[in-house]
Amino acid sequence: MVTEGRLLRFFTPWIGGALISLFLFRFMPSLVVAMNDDFGYLRSVVATLQRGRPWTDDWLEPWAYSMSAVSAFLFRVSGSFYLSTSGLLAVLGGISTLLVSRLWTERRIPSAFSVLLAIFLTAFPTVLWKSVEYSALALYIPCLLGMLLSAERRKWLPAGLFWAVAVASRQSAIVWLAIPGAELIASLKRRQKGQSWLLAAMLGGCLVWFAALLLLSNRTHAQQVITSQLGSHIGIGSLRHASVGLVYLLVAIGLGCTVSTFFSPRPSLPPTSRWFGSLRWGFVAAVALAAIWPRLLSVEVEHSGYDGALAGPGLRMLVLISALGLAVFRGKFRAGYLAAAVASVCLFSVRDAIYDYYLIDAVILGLFSRCTADISEMGPDAAPQAIRSWIVAAAFTGIMLAVQIGASVRLKEFVDFRAAACDLFERSLRAGEAKTTELADAPFGFIAWYWYPYYIGHEGRRSPALDGFGMYLAPKQVSLLVNPTETELARSGFTQIRSEIYPFGWGRSARFVLVRRGEAGNASVPVDWQEYRPESFPLGDAEWARLIEAPVRQ
Repeated sequence: MVTEGRLLRFFTPWIGGALISLFLFRFMPSLVVAMNDDFGYLRSVVATLQRGRPWTDDWLEPWAYSMSAVSAFLFRVSGSFYLSTSGLLAVLGGISTLLVSRLWTERRIPSAFSVLLAIFLTAFPTVLWKSVEYSALALYIPCLLGMLLSAERRKWLPAGLFWAVAVASRQSAIVWLAIPGAELIASLKRRQKGQSWLLAAMLGGCLVWFAALLLLSNRTHAQQVITSQLGSHIGIGSLRHASVGLVYLLVAIGLGCTVSTFFSPRPSLPPTSRWFGSLRWGFVAAVALAAIWPRLLSVEVEHSGYDGALAGPGLRMLVLISALGLAVFRGKFRAGYLAAAVASVCLFSVRDAIYDYYLIDAVILGLFSRCTADISEMGPDAAPQAIRSWIVAAAFTGIMLAVQIGASVRLKEFVDFRAAACDLFERSLRAGEAKTTELADAPFGFIAWYWYPYYIGHEGRRSPALDGFGMYLAPKQVSLLVNPTETELARSGFTQIRSEIYPFGWGRSARFVLVRRGEAGNASVPVDWQEYRPESFPLGDAEWARLIEAPVRQ
């Protein structure tokens, strides 16, 4: 007979996932918009539908095949480009929450708290931003979580399938193969022939799949001018980037240790690894120093999720809680997780800059890297931790709420502002009220939609500066203002171009006004207007459908 406890443990993660899906669906604009790199992924979906095969846009270094294929399939089924992109993002966010909950319950974390921890991770500013910006990361993250859950349950076929989908979205998933690789080495040592053959076959199949993707993929402009030259960037800067990445990995490991130590039943754990015992206080000191001196954690961000007054102090407290976890840790780590995390850090260390989302692989792998005791040895009634667990839980929950409530408010305004800007600029362009050379105040993705295809055919043909199309924009004479008064407009010498009311934040709206100061200016680089053939940004499902049915542009 199924007990009430088991029912709760089964259904609670599903409820958490459904709540996050609803939250994300409400978070997103009512139209598909281009805010950032998402313009390249949107173009990839359009090209996939037009060509009848998965395709990656010239803007993108990572492949976009699996995400584009899923969206293309959903579009053919539903006829709605919005549901096949934004709706898909909401569902994927819920799946990530469900899988994180399952990973925590595997560690015997109480079901309600496992869901709370999962929501904290999937609503964390970096992950939240990448959950509402249409990109392959939205599919890549649940695939990583699904692979980890499958690997921990020794279900290697599903693990390989999760990996295959992920690597078709981002080549960086190749480092995850360290997980079955480490397990293969361990099974060989234990002389488990059946397990060894299964793992070897899985790894061989994964490598064949990766080779097939290399052979069959279309080579994008970004891959030609950037990916092929990454080796030339190795130097002192790479060491700094690797150091930052390793500090983040330590913080993630420490948080995983804190949760596992304080919030799961205390089993009989194997002795702590000698290497960790020798380096423990060095790790603790490095993480504590990162809390005191945040420069050790400084990375580039694309969003406003960390701008709140409580974000800085809250994140520092979170890092100190991580140091506590490292200090009290007992047991061992999963070698494959740590190897994959370190390899991930090495991959992005050769970049010119580190963006926060580059760290997602390493953070997730570090968070779940602590070995857990055999569940069969613990029994259903294993004793929970003492009252100190609830003190740490309350502190952790309070800090995360402080960080994430403020982050969600700012990110909602951030997304709504860019959505309104896309719509208002596009309507002004169609009405002849503004020119494509006057988009300097528009969102990056919207500008790129109009100028990137022309740029890579002209001045940017061989340039690794993918964002160099700003040379075609006139000085910032056209601006977008939020709730300006008539007095402010008159005093600043602005001429109103267009004004509309749009949602702006949770349960609020604002008047967005597009204004011009002075006469229209000229770009610093002349444009060949005979060759420049811009494609209007679609507003609504019907326009996306017409764009998809249009002939493929060569």
